[in-house]
Amino acid sequence: MVFLLCSLFLFAGGGLCAVLAGRGKRASIIGAVFALLASLAGLIPAVRAIAARILAQPAVFYLDLGALPIGRALFRLDALSAFFLVPIFLLAGLCAIYGVGYLARVHDSDPGRRHLGVQWLFFNLLAAGLVLMIVAADAFLFLLAWEIMSLAPFFLISLHDEELKVRTASWIYLVAAHLGALCLLALFALLAARSGGSLAFADFETAKIMAGDLGGALGGTGVMFVLAVLGFGAKAGLMPLHVWMPETYPAPPSHVAAFMAGAMVNAGVYGLFRCLEFFGPPELWWAYLLIVLGAFSALLGILLALIQNDIKRSLAYSSVENMGIVHLAAGFGLYAAVAGSHGLSILCFAAGLLHLFNHSLYKALLFLSAGSVRSRTGTAELSRLGGLQKRMPVVGCCFALGAASITALPPFNGFAGEFFLYVSLATGGSQGDFAGLIYWVGLAVLAAVGGFTLLCFTRLYGLAFLGEPRSEAARQSGPVSFLERLPQLALCLLCLAAAFAAPWLASVITSFVVPELGFSAQVFRPADIAPVQLLTSVNSVFLVFLLLLGGLVLLRSLLLRGRPVKNSPTWDCGYAVPSARMQYSGGSFSQPASHFMRALLGGQAHLPEIRDYFPAGARAYLSFPDRIKEGFFRPLFLICLGVANWCKRLQHGRVNGYILYMLLVLVALLAWKVGGHD
Repeated sequence: MVFLLCSLFLFAGGGLCAVLAGRGKRASIIGAVFALLASLAGLIPAVRAIAARILAQPAVFYLDLGALPIGRALFRLDALSAFFLVPIFLLAGLCAIYGVGYLARVHDSDPGRRHLGVQWLFFNLLAAGLVLMIVAADAFLFLLAWEIMSLAPFFLISLHDEELKVRTASWIYLVAAHLGALCLLALFALLAARSGGSLAFADFETAKIMAGDLGGALGGTGVMFVLAVLGFGAKAGLMPLHVWMPETYPAPPSHVAAFMAGAMVNAGVYGLFRCLEFFGPPELWWAYLLIVLGAFSALLGILLALIQNDIKRSLAYSSVENMGIVHLAAGFGLYAAVAGSHGLSILCFAAGLLHLFNHSLYKALLFLSAGSVRSRTGTAELSRLGGLQKRMPVVGCCFALGAASITALPPFNGFAGEFFLYVSLATGGSQGDFAGLIYWVGLAVLAAVGGFTLLCFTRLYGLAFLGEPRSEAARQSGPVSFLERLPQLALCLLCLAAAFAAPWLASVITSFVVPELGFSAQVFRPADIAPVQLLTSVNSVFLVFLLLLGGLVLLRSLLLRGRPVKNSPTWDCGYAVPSARMQYSGGSFSQPASHFMRALLGGQAHLPEIRDYFPAGARAYLSFPDRIKEGFFRPLFLICLGVANWCKRLQHGRVNGYILYMLLVLVALLAWKVGGHD
């Protein structure tokens, strides 16, 4: 726990030192070095807690620093919190290294325009708030850390605040963050009321409320569960609470977007999983709610990702899809727990956690690669990219590996979590009754999502990195700096390591991390887990395949040694001079899928009318607005804006009116008192 405190102090102290260092590059170096040191210090207790659990040693560590104005500064580190800390520390250090190179270019483009020290202050506060929230064992400390973690991104997002869309994105994020925080305030108030006023998590666990305590499906723990889903689901980007993600992720610097997408969204999943310990036995409708929300988020999220023209917006909707898969797995975990299938419940939760861990790695890699594309071309729009693989080979290979991982192609690391979930759902579906039918429906949704994900990232990589450049900026692009390449290469190695260590990771999560949720005291050994054995076999087959492929490449190079090797154009279908206009566009690539799923997407086609034999230039395009945002949230925000504008009349600047307001309040309070109310 001493190392954990050192990590928190290094994050906070590094941010303050960066501010004191001024506006220039020196502040970036100081902030990044402190973030890297804090990450290394924090990895020690996180790995130690998981290792202690594996070695059957005391694996729950506490630290009490005394009373706060409300509650106590109480810390708890167990296998579940340690599991969520590992990607936070990994990404904080790597994103900090990337940030030095990115912010150096920002400073060079407009010296003195932006205070880089302030940027590092809030980046380090974001990381510190995340760590503090994960290890908090008191509701007040948890909410304090949650507020730090929620406020810091607002200032990071608004780095380029001269752009209207950036200012809009930062305010949308702030509103969404505080709406979720209101639900969490209500949740912890109810938990504290049922535990005699205590704010300690340990007292929440000992005062678990039995289901239906207050009567009705939404009574007692039902209300708390709904508040937890709303509050934590808003942070995780669960539909229909996802509207801040597509607006926010394209706006901040790429290292900030990568850290938010890879680490910050995990806070919502952690909060929900941790609070499940406080509610008592789960109810069946909880499982149905998570299954429906997870399936809806996964399917609609990837469909919306498929039709975006901006790479970062597409990655944002892809995060919605991946969080949907995690909640889908959690929903089936609750479903199995209610049915008494505790082993299957643990497998489903383990699948969700394994997918979450891998998502942190490859999503951060994809955002950093997309940031390099944007920094070298000035745009992330697919319609202006193309041909970047030859001009940015390292970034192209990193993006390709991230795309292969997120599409769950074996043996890459994204395959492990989804494979685990496939096997778990197929196991549940073998029951043969209505309960088994629910599992098969979930498996069908997961399979459809996997197919659309493959189509989506084939589109992203192909249009951005292959073919001919679609703009002069893409044609003039070149390699990125070493500080930008290093984190991407490190994340590639981590993705590959996680892929081949997937059986071990799955067994650790299943045997030691998931049981912390308290649904079952059952402990598995790796030899008892069928998906782990299958995963080991799959990895072994692909390892042999890679060795054979490497041998063939080596044999080819030996056979061609000393012989001239020429490059020549490929067959071009009779076109002597192909141009970028002959290539697929983003809309034409995704049109068959978007047309097939038009009932969900609700797209509108805008086609020109051709009446002449020799028509002038015309343009056809498709528009797919986010129906949840445009159909629900935008009208709601307009109503709130109208009410707020009407309320401005109350602040008219006349003193006699204000005195009248105070008099009316005083009369109302006197009437309340006279009526016998205390």
